[in-house]
Formats: sequence, C-alpha cells, structure tokens
Amino acid sequence: MKNIRPLYERESVLLSLLLVIFIVFLWQRGVLFSQPHLTLFAVLIALFGKRFHDWLDRPVININFDRNSDRCFRSANPLGETIQDFPQFVPETRQYFRLKVTNNGRGTAKSVRVLVDLYYEDMKEAERFEPSCLGWITGDREIDIASGESVYVNLLSQITKITKSSAVVPPNYFVLRWGLFDLRPRGIAWDRISTTFNIKIIIHGGNIRPKTYWFRFIPDSSNIFAVGNLLKI
Repeated sequence: MKNIRPLYERESVLLSLLLVIFIVFLWQRGVLFSQPHLTLFAVLIALFGKRFHDWLDRPVININFDRNSDRCFRSANPLGETIQDFPQFVPETRQYFRLKVTNNGRGTAKSVRVLVDLYYEDMKEAERFEPSCLGWITGDREIDIASGESVYVNLLSQITKITKSSAVVPPNYFVLRWGLFDLRPRGIAWDRISTTFNIKIIIHGGNIRPKTYWFRFIPDSSNIFAVGNLLKI
C-alpha cells in the first residue's frame, strides 16, 4: 500500500509561493492586517518556508549509461569465477556495463540503493529472478551520494571469451551475469543466457523518493560472445 502524505513537496512549494503572493497582493492594495492575522501569516510562512527550503536543498538523482566512458563500459579479466549450471567453462574476459548515478541536487542523498528487475522482450517476467539490489563498485549495498558527486553501480557483465576447453560451448551458455550485491544461493539465477532483456531499475534512499528507469539489453544475434548493446528507453 502506498504511503499517503498530507502534503507533497511540490504542493508545499506551490502553497508557500501562493501564500507569499497573496500577502504581497493584499499589502499593495492597502489592506491592513490585525495582530492575529500577522501572527497567523508568520506561522504559515515559517511552516511552508521550511518546506520550500528543504525542497531547494533536496538531492536530485539521475541515472545514465555512457558506452564511451571507461567507467561505464570496461573490459577486464575475471579471476576464479564459476558460472551457474556451466562450471566446466571458465571465463577469460568480460565486458562490464555499469550505470552512472549522479546527484545534481544541493543536498546529500542518504542510504541510496538501486534495485533491478528483469523482463523478456515480450515483458514477461524472467524466471528464477526477483527484484534485487545491485552492488555499488565500492562493494556496498547502499551509499550516500554528495551534491555534485557521480558514483557507479554494477549492472551486468558479458563473457566475451572463455579459456580453452575440449567441450563444445552450448548455445544456451550463460554469458550474462547480473551485478547483484547478494550472490548467496537462494534460487536466483544471476548468470543467464544472452537474450533481449527489458531492465527495470528502481533507485531510492532515505531522503529520496523511488524513481524508475528502464534500459534494454540487446545481444548480438549471431555470436553469444559478441558484446551486446545497452540502451536507455
């Protein structure tokens, strides 16, 4: 159930502005205010003025992916990885996809988490998966983001090469790994086949409202080891 609040931030800001405009309008018309009126106006201005100040000093979070940035799109050699359901094939190189999270507001965003949920191309929910927290590159589940700061969160990685093996790589080999914070066995498949995924990203924190973003991963249709594309939709 959604939390119902008596006044939302935008409504509070609008009311405070309207109140000030109304008082100035009456003053310009020569309306005289009694002491009780002045006291009431002072209380209202103090109440809504704080809301307006808090609104100005709020954090403003944005998420993006930049394929041209090494911090978002980087190749590396994983060490000692085991792939779910395919332990006989050992990854040699991976391409990492990370999301850039920027605080464009004036206040610090507190205890920020990023959740991911997966859907196939037809928007059917991915099996063996539930909404889960992604891991920040700092290794944390949640972090604070200062004003003007950009940090990065792991979204997924794709195997682009495996070590030599006499076994034939099956077409359903799990080349994608989702960057979940919690990789404890619990019936979730963080290693998955290369296919089109619609990716739902929800970011929230102690002082920011949940905000939803959508991305789409599109694989190469001819080669499971060819790097796919990640698009913001």
